[in-house]
Amino acid sequence: MLLSRPEFPPEFPEEWFGPNPILQKKKLVNRFFEETRAAFKDGVLGIYIPEPVPNRKVIPRLGVEVKLCWKHAVAHAVEELRKQTSLPLPLVPASVLIVACVPEGKWDVDNLAYRLIVNGLVAAGVLPDDSVRYLDSVTVRYGRPVPYPHTEVYVTAPPLWLATIPAIFADVW
Repeated sequence: MLLSRPEFPPEFPEEWFGPNPILQKKKLVNRFFEETRAAFKDGVLGIYIPEPVPNRKVIPRLGVEVKLCWKHAVAHAVEELRKQTSLPLPLVPASVLIVACVPEGKWDVDNLAYRLIVNGLVAAGVLPDDSVRYLDSVTVRYGRPVPYPHTEVYVTAPPLWLATIPAIFADVW
């Protein structure tokens, strides 16, 4: 009996399709770990993730390894940065800005699965946990997908005006 290709929503990257979905997922997970990176500048922790935040409606359809790679890639990037420099962690009470750099027409702020990123920040030690005791706010906004769709995450202890944070990292990403 031939199995048909699993049905994925059209917003998934083309690389998730193909005759060998397990190999494709492995390549995607490896890419997350290779290309997710972190920087600390002017009191702000910035994290670049090479994929757009997935739509929360499709989270149940993602394999567990793909869901976990968001969490662990964020934690890995922060850990690599900690090896290079001293980070004042945890950053509490934290304000988190998530910039979803996605193509026009794919933007729906209330459907983004940003909890994957917040879970990664907890795993990295940036936050002790995701309660209001340590997490002051999570703001999600749209960004331009240049050169490719991706996600930018910025964490700071208040009071920094969140709209100014991406400009701090203009020369980093």
